Amino acid sequence: MNMHSSIGRTVHTMWHVATSIDPPNATENDGNIRSLTNICIGWQRQGRWDGDCIKMASIKHWLNSEGALVDIAEVAPSPSKDFFHIFVTPNLFVYRLWKIIPPTRSDSNVAPTEIRDTWEDFKHDETLHSEITRTGGSSMLDYLINLSDGHIDYLPRLPKNVLLRIILMLDLEDIQRLRRVSKFFKKLCDGDELWEKIYRMNCETPITSDLKDLAEQHTWKRLFFTNKLQLQMHLRRQSEKQTAKATTKQATKADKKK
Repeated sequence: MNMHSSIGRTVHTMWHVATSIDPPNATENDGNIRSLTNICIGWQRQGRWDGDCIKMASIKHWLNSEGALVDIAEVAPSPSKDFFHIFVTPNLFVYRLWKIIPPTRSDSNVAPTEIRDTWEDFKHDETLHSEITRTGGSSMLDYLINLSDGHIDYLPRLPKNVLLRIILMLDLEDIQRLRRVSKFFKKLCDGDELWEKIYRMNCETPITSDLKDLAEQHTWKRLFFTNKLQLQMHLRRQSEKQTAKATTKQATKADKKK
């Protein structure tokens, strides 16, 4: 099953039941807010947005708490290990760099630098492109150039509870494909918050305190893919450990009383 078509179908369903966020370019007078799926299809058919499309879209819904579309602070790969910060607002691209230089070098006291570009200037700033490739890699540059062309990654900007409900409607194969999209989705698709829900929805084994303790040790995802015989064995061992601890505790108390 194609990942994009699966996500498209589930987003179409979940948008109406899981979130009250107004999608971009919906108006206050629109009694039936268009589903996120239909809007995404519209953007895809357009191929790319021009500046006017970006201005018309209600980007404010997709900004973080600092008012940014992108707010990334990372360390460049070896051998430089320079610290860089990329901060993108609806109007401005900001790149900050703190060079990590050994104190024995004469230029070790170089001050941090900052470059500010408009969206349009960023598209043609080859010097900045080269610097971003050096510190963040070519994939980072491609992502930012696509962003400057209006291709905003809307899906990961949805609230976490909405994303989890969307992912819960995907097939397991599609979840595995989605986790390979980015670090963000890998973390989300491997998280206990998701897999506990999947476990509860699909497994008949009662959710006991022993099972929860086992999940803390091995993760809910691992328990989900553990067959029933193995799970029973793990639970029996877990119960034996807890019984042994309780017995030891009681014996210790008895010794203290003596």
